[in-house]
Amino acid sequence: MIILIFSGFLVLLTIGLFLNKKPESSQKGRFSIIIACKNESKHLNGLFEAIEAINYSPYDYEVILIDDNSTDDTFMKMQHFAIKKAQYHALRLDYPDHGKKKALSKAIEFSMFPYIVLTDADCRPPANWLNEISEYLDPEHTSDMLIGYSPEINNSLFRRFLYLITATSYACTCGLGHPFSCTGRHLVFKKSTFKALGGYKGIENIRSGDDKLLLNRFYQNKKQIRYMYRPAVATLPVNKKIRKQQDLRRFGKFAMSRLYWQILSVLIAVFFILLPWFISHYGYYLEFLMLYISAFLYVFFSAKKHSERFYPVYLLYILYYPYFLIIKSIQGTFRNWTWK
Repeated sequence: MIILIFSGFLVLLTIGLFLNKKPESSQKGRFSIIIACKNESKHLNGLFEAIEAINYSPYDYEVILIDDNSTDDTFMKMQHFAIKKAQYHALRLDYPDHGKKKALSKAIEFSMFPYIVLTDADCRPPANWLNEISEYLDPEHTSDMLIGYSPEINNSLFRRFLYLITATSYACTCGLGHPFSCTGRHLVFKKSTFKALGGYKGIENIRSGDDKLLLNRFYQNKKQIRYMYRPAVATLPVNKKIRKQQDLRRFGKFAMSRLYWQILSVLIAVFFILLPWFISHYGYYLEFLMLYISAFLYVFFSAKKHSERFYPVYLLYILYYPYFLIIKSIQGTFRNWTWK
């Protein structure tokens, strides 16, 4: 019975994937793209190329680069780039202030357009980025926050699966009206709503969570949150050492989740830990097959919605992923991680 209940839960989540829809009519948005940088010199040339390739009216967007007390030549490169066009700006967070949320807050205060678009220096937004985002903005201005998809470039098949299934959890829960989390590498929100809710006030000194904690604030205040399957904002892969710290930080946000997500996460973890015992002790092979099919459909339809290829090896990853997630979540919750 427990296995069947969880199979039904996966079916419900899969239905949530189809509930994310664009508004019936849309409007062209005006955007302030904000990118906080700290020691990102090696990534900036590629970022600048992507920014210069953006296909959008120059009167309807600006780019604000803000340096968070870098010790390399990040700010110098930002300044050289900013002089190219009037809508490019380079700011610097005044010492001793530091931290991504404080950098973002300063840039948002400086911005001039109604919608804030966040991404990172190691991301490569597509040329049609802002046009596609505009398709989610309705004329009544009810879209307070848009959360999106940000996969890695040229990574392993398992990392592709990992980013896809992570985005799947964002998409299905958002479709069901209870968004679990989001990524700060592709996040859009209304500036007026951000300011009305106090911005990052009260959470600015927390090292991580500029994305999830802000999402929680919008949700708790009953703001309209939509999920965007497209456009995808790709991010560059990192070396194993940095990846390890990223994973600890990414999977270690248990305490940032709302209480019912914390309870549900614990129940899911207990379920998968006991699942092999249920199957071997009670012979629940048919029930397990139904669970597996439900999980397959959950990932398969998400791949289709995200315009991603479903690789045959994903059939094995579906079995492995729950235990990978449990281990990483425990490590991220109880281990210390570094922030650049």
